[in-house]
Amino acid sequence: RSQYRIGNLTDRDHSRKVARKHRLRWKYSDFETSFLYFVKEIDLTATLKAAAENSERASLEQQVSAIEEKLLQLRAKRERIFELLTEPGASMAFIRSKLDECERQIADEEQLASDVRMQMSTAQAMPVITASELRSLIEAVQDMSAPDIFDRRAVVANRLRMVITSLRMAVDGTRPKIQRIRDFLESENVDPSERRQLLDHIERTNIEAKRYNRSFTVVLADGISRRIVLNNDDPTDFVAEVTVDASGNPAGSERGMDLQTLFGRASE
Repeated sequence: RSQYRIGNLTDRDHSRKVARKHRLRWKYSDFETSFLYFVKEIDLTATLKAAAENSERASLEQQVSAIEEKLLQLRAKRERIFELLTEPGASMAFIRSKLDECERQIADEEQLASDVRMQMSTAQAMPVITASELRSLIEAVQDMSAPDIFDRRAVVANRLRMVITSLRMAVDGTRPKIQRIRDFLESENVDPSERRQLLDHIERTNIEAKRYNRSFTVVLADGISRRIVLNNDDPTDFVAEVTVDASGNPAGSERGMDLQTLFGRASE
């Protein structure tokens, strides 16, 4: 199979030639179709609820706790200023200025605490969207001819920001790892002939397993992550999908085979 034959090319030349041959581009519309399609398939009920109840609220609660701690310190400082009044020879003007300054700081922090608590009440009143409602919203944004399409997209974007911690895209899949493998083999002074054979084997198996296909990884607010390796010819089809729960347990499939089956074969 000549596409895997290295011949007289060096490892690096071969890699560059293959990279140029297989370089992919990812249209935004295709990515969006894939992303929304597969996010829609996840059961986001628990994640949506946790994000609505905890994420914004937890941040505001931390702010209130910090303000209350500062208020305790300021009130203790005010008591110490009052104690100065009993000291003989104390300057009333000095004590008054310090007391006024402390009172202003206390008033500012109390107002800030009130403002944050008001935000908390708004956050508590925020309705929790269900997974089925989110799926309906995602389906609705597929109709680009709808007169309110921009409003629909804004709603979906806002909801997804609530539940998604990070998103990583890989246009060339795992291809960038090849350079790191090559650098490692060179640093270990592996025989050039063996090195070329090994890189040729990795290249062949990666292509056969479609590991250079486009992929993306989503990490959700509750710690669950999902990686999708796409069929490059169909943005709504995949060759592999792996979901890892918050405890680090993987589940999914690759090329139509359950991961547990693949792991079992690998250990034999």
